[in-house]
Amino acid sequence: MIVIETCPVCGSDLHDLVVCTYPPISQKCCLSCGYTWESEREEIVRIPFSPKEKNTTINFEGRLL
Repeated sequence: MIVIETCPVCGSDLHDLVVCTYPPISQKCCLSCGYTWESEREEIVRIPFSPKEKNTTINFEGRLL
């Protein structure tokens, strides 16, 4: 099932947008009436990378390289 959110002002479909900043900001926009909603910036958390298994690469045919 696909859920499409509708505008709280006019009832038209809302479009999902992403503002390409660091970190990204999510937006909802109504093209009919101009209503917009923008999310708060999310906190960035950095953690060290620790591989648990041998890295494998799979090619386009689905075979391990």
